[in-house]
Amino acid sequence: MEPRKVIGSIDTSEFLVAVAASLGFLFSLGSQGLDWAWVAAFLLGGLIAAPIAAWLVRLVPPRVLGSAVGGVDEPLATRR
Repeated sequence: MEPRKVIGSIDTSEFLVAVAASLGFLFSLGSQGLDWAWVAAFLLGGLIAAPIAAWLVRLVPPRVLGSAVGGVDEPLATRR
């Protein structure tokens, strides 16, 4: 499967999981202590980054993309 299709599929599923988790937290914890400025900042950042990432994935060769993702993901996953 092409990397851009894999990334698109994963992106869609992550979005659905994030929405479900956010709704669960909002309903169970309430929104009294929620700083809506941070929520707006994260939302705006995601809206700006998503089309740039989609464009970049089309340009970068699959091998380079896989190495870059692994190079960033592995240190973050093994960090204590």
